[in-house]
Amino acid sequence: MADPERDTLSPADRRWLDRISTNWLVVQDAEQFVLRYGPAVRAYCRALLPNPDDADDVLQELLVRVVEKGFPHADAKKGRFRDYLKATVRNAAITKLRRQAKAPRPLAEVDTAEIPKDSEADVVWHGRWRQCILDRAWQLLDAHEREHPDGWACTVLRAAADAPDATSEHLAERLRHDRGYTLNAASFRKQLSRARRLFARLVVQEVAGTLQAPDPDTVQQELIDCGVWTSLRELLPDDWQTTLLDSGPA
Repeated sequence: MADPERDTLSPADRRWLDRISTNWLVVQDAEQFVLRYGPAVRAYCRALLPNPDDADDVLQELLVRVVEKGFPHADAKKGRFRDYLKATVRNAAITKLRRQAKAPRPLAEVDTAEIPKDSEADVVWHGRWRQCILDRAWQLLDAHEREHPDGWACTVLRAAADAPDATSEHLAERLRHDRGYTLNAASFRKQLSRARRLFARLVVQEVAGTLQAPDPDTVQQELIDCGVWTSLRELLPDDWQTTLLDSGPA
């Protein structure tokens, strides 16, 4: 049975979480695509094309096309946005190499001969995708703090993340000194516990938003694939599947 103290968020927190969509809305919003996933695209592009100039050319062409036309062939029914986006970048890199070839060559030959194996580039892709997910959660947590001036979720979590070995007393004192927050060690720990739970929920909802059908099993597998499930599981309520995935679009 879930621990009520660990799993409970305030009603305001829950209403705020419910506003976050769990659809592929980013596919229809090119600006959001660039802001959220641009770093992953850039890193993967450069992993596929060792020549920095070639990688930058492909990246520029791809981003311009996205801003002008969006994702006309994206179909949420096909599954993960991550897979669609990865294929789009890879195809753009292959097209670049084919243009540079002195004579036309089969697509498969170009792919095999000149682009690193998937396993090599995938390490970069997965790492940067995971960071984009976490960065987005941090952005939302910061927005939550700005909307709820009585709470300091982002501030306390950042402080703890930047100094993982520091005591609650030390971190509370630093925030009192640097920001004038009226925190003691006990209140810092309470704010930190709440911030960690909220951050975990934000990560889950961001991941769910990149899936066509964010059912519990699919979301959990994607969290595992992104390498964040182990660190998040203890922060989520036992009924996270219903409390986070059943609210639907905002």
